[in-house]
Amino acid sequence: MDRLFIKKYMPKLDKFAHYRCIDVSTIKGLVQRWYPDYKHPKKQCTHRAFDDIMESIAELKNYRESIFVKSTASSF
Repeated sequence: MDRLFIKKYMPKLDKFAHYRCIDVSTIKGLVQRWYPDYKHPKKQCTHRAFDDIMESIAELKNYRESIFVKSTASSF
């Protein structure tokens, strides 16, 4: 939905965005299901756009560093 808003109301910005978007909420949902004991980072919930963006970036970085780590064992 955010992307549709940007496309409609900010078409110049939309031209800079990649067609693949990362939905951190979807990743969070997968982590909750696949790793139920994982302790998710606490958000501040300021409900300000910039703060929400920065928290989502930090949350995704946290998942990358603690969940999506390179395995030493090869499955191929």
